[in-house]
Amino acid sequence: MAENKVILYGASWCADCRRAKKFLDQNGVPYKYVDIEKDEDAERFVIRANNGKSIIPTIQIGEEILTNPDGQQLGSTLGIADEVATNLYEVVVVGGGPAGITAAIYTARERLETVVLEKSIMASQLFATDRIENYPGFPEGISGPELADLFEKQARTFGAELVPNCEVTSIRSDGIRITVDAQDKRYVGRSVILSTGSNYRRLGVPGEKELTGFGVSYCATCDAPFYRDKEIVVVGGGNSAVQESLHLAKFARSITILQLLDELTATKLLQEKLEVEPKISVRYNCELQEIYGDKRVEGVKYKDHTAGETVDLPCGGVFVFIGLTPNTDFLKGIIDLDDQGFVVTPPDSLETSMPGVFAAGDVRAGSIKQIASAAGEGTVASFLAKAYAEAHAGTSG
Repeated sequence: MAENKVILYGASWCADCRRAKKFLDQNGVPYKYVDIEKDEDAERFVIRANNGKSIIPTIQIGEEILTNPDGQQLGSTLGIADEVATNLYEVVVVGGGPAGITAAIYTARERLETVVLEKSIMASQLFATDRIENYPGFPEGISGPELADLFEKQARTFGAELVPNCEVTSIRSDGIRITVDAQDKRYVGRSVILSTGSNYRRLGVPGEKELTGFGVSYCATCDAPFYRDKEIVVVGGGNSAVQESLHLAKFARSITILQLLDELTATKLLQEKLEVEPKISVRYNCELQEIYGDKRVEGVKYKDHTAGETVDLPCGGVFVFIGLTPNTDFLKGIIDLDDQGFVVTPPDSLETSMPGVFAAGDVRAGSIKQIASAAGEGTVASFLAKAYAEAHAGTSG
């Protein structure tokens, strides 16, 4: 390969400039990138080099000047094969939920080559949500699948590439570029946004899966208004279970908390609030065994281990709060995770322990697990990723 110094003159909006940068990056060619819109001397140089015309990309290789060369011409001048990478991007987004798609909308709109790798949109919390009434812009509410579809259409409108059924298996960095391995393919990015989300832990009892979205819920903040004046069963005894039960009490007629242990594990402050809420009662040493109903939840059966009997309890809804499982198995030992497996980021940033890799949405430790907040974090992550990608645009490994 030629050892001559390479300077690429271009502009942020120029698709051919991005193509030329992709070729140089994939083939390991060090180069300097100069934006002629930000450098008047560079713009004058381009005009002189092209006989009075401003044509980009203009690429200087030693003493030789190439004007918008194709891969064959560029490769021939550099003494390398014409192998244009098809898997090199400025931003790789892992996860296609609200955080990831929002990030992709912003980065693609900024003309950054963006790809979204989505394992399965069908498995996401958004897709499984029957009705959403607290996302801005939809005063009449919208179903999760409908909102997911609108997110994806908007991302594609701005040029983001969406790859479905793509399970990421690992991620690594050479200090300049970040490689994301997904089954038998590799996606290389200057920056990466992790937005793989988390899944509600399920009970695994009969009726739970079939009635999810039809009386079985995992988010009172999202769904409480649908259960006005109904009798509700809450499963769990930690902070989330108690906090969400207190919120449900604003709407429901009554709430029965089923706690498997002989005491609640929520903080004392929350337990004190619970004690003075007349709508809520707690049954200890009780294990939910079945959720039943024809088209919607009609009741539950649970085992009272103290009495040694099975109890049938009619109700109009079941809320399950036994924790969340983040989708981060592929990050273990690679990026810092907390003791529950969520991605750790500093209080004032979304950057992970791997430079150039950012986390947004439910996968991040400390996130508040709402669609609107996930979209907000995706927006912030897009700006951070853009800044990082642009700062490393003129380097190559």
